[in-house]
Amino acid sequence: MAYAQDKKIETGRKTRTDCTVVETHIHEPSDSSLLWDCVRVLCRLMTLAREEFGIVQQPSSTRQATRDGGS
Repeated sequence: MAYAQDKKIETGRKTRTDCTVVETHIHEPSDSSLLWDCVRVLCRLMTLAREEFGIVQQPSSTRQATRDGGS
């Protein structure tokens, strides 16, 4: 944008975006996959917090929440 403004090609007052929708091979999230993503992110954040604040580590919760829902 800066280059276009320097060359007086564009003023930068309006922005145009492409909103084309394309088909992808990404599956729709199911409840179990959303739960697994939440558990995975929370475990990662708790690990970072433990390292930052020097908290004693608890047993991992990821074994209790598996993608297939079983134990």
